[in-house]
Amino acid sequence: PPPRIQPRMVSAASASRFELELLAPARLSLFLRILRRHDDGFHDSASLFQAVDVGDTLRLARIPGDRSAAAGVVRPSRTAEPVKQNVEFSASPAELPQLPMDETNSVVRALTLYRKKLAARDGGSFAVPRFRAHLVKRLPVGGGLGGAASDAAAALLGANELCGGLASPAELHAWGSELGGDVAAFLSASGAALCTGRSPFLRADAAAPLIIVDS
Repeated sequence: PPPRIQPRMVSAASASRFELELLAPARLSLFLRILRRHDDGFHDSASLFQAVDVGDTLRLARIPGDRSAAAGVVRPSRTAEPVKQNVEFSASPAELPQLPMDETNSVVRALTLYRKKLAARDGGSFAVPRFRAHLVKRLPVGGGLGGAASDAAAALLGANELCGGLASPAELHAWGSELGGDVAAFLSASGAALCTGRSPFLRADAAAPLIIVDS
């Protein structure tokens, strides 16, 4: 089968802290075509990418809302630790200064969005759990392999799996699109996607890869 994000139960050794483990696959761009340039410096672009069977690993678990069940979880301060209002996030290896560990991290953003969307959809009546997430980072940050987008897509799929599939595939795709066209593309069951839209114009000496910002 083609490489894609697919939740699986974690090993017994990790079962005390995590429930699911997901591969967040890297992508290879098979082609990138830059089309018409706009006056604001953006281009129309088209690219085709294929997920490959190597990438980051994301481990996820729900944090119970019951106080007695969550006795080991310290209630976070909204001011000092805003990330922990939605997710307890960690990553390895620890020596990754370029990987954000705050609310700008793609995994944290995806889990935060998932919780907010479900709460808004169900009128706030559904007690959406908080999540514990650990990212084993293998893809280079900013390496152009789609690691951040793939991590976010894995977070959406994993959270939905843990919540019993409360969101439909169409909803997940729409929510992923809010995080970025790349995120939604990684939710494709085939592991391949054609991305079209507006891309920022970068000079030849720019360090960052070309990123699809709207699809």
